[in-house]
Amino acid sequence: MNQSKANFLNRLRVSQQMIESTESETEKKSAINNASGKEVLTRLLENNRAILIETDYKELAQNINTQIKQLQPVQYIVSEHPRLKELLGNELTESNQCKLADTWSEAKQQLFEDIELSICFADSALCEQGALLLKADKNQPRNLSLIPETSFIVVEASNIFPDLQQCVQSAHFDTRKLPSNMVLISGPSKTADIQ
Repeated sequence: MNQSKANFLNRLRVSQQMIESTESETEKKSAINNASGKEVLTRLLENNRAILIETDYKELAQNINTQIKQLQPVQYIVSEHPRLKELLGNELTESNQCKLADTWSEAKQQLFEDIELSICFADSALCEQGALLLKADKNQPRNLSLIPETSFIVVEASNIFPDLQQCVQSAHFDTRKLPSNMVLISGPSKTADIQ
């Protein structure tokens, strides 16, 4: 493991230890112990104005199509994340779907000016933090979930973890293949978040 990855993991561990020492975090842990992690995650995300829709694999594309029809975006974009492509197949309505431009300057302009909705894949959900973790890469750039006014984020139930520490320690989280960037989403972005 290279030094930057080791430093990153160490900072995650130190941050987790600092969080665990506060009283509010102790209360949150108690709440998680008294309710299922999924209920806590749902409550925290809904408190941050997220709308959660539970579905199964067979109805995922149909549910997303229904939401797209209700919102009627001028244009929307779907992440090229391999697992998301596998889950959705070719079942999304393609009338307003577009591809992200090849160059970053064109893609940035496209995201700011043309794309009203994005569909992304979260690698994990963290109950205690009430957050979704998205690993950024060439198939799913970090701005894809941050810039459009509305984002649909798909997370599999098997990738829901009680907290960040357990997520990082799981076999699901391969520390040998860390991306250059990860995004934790706990609610809508605000203008101050965009650089």
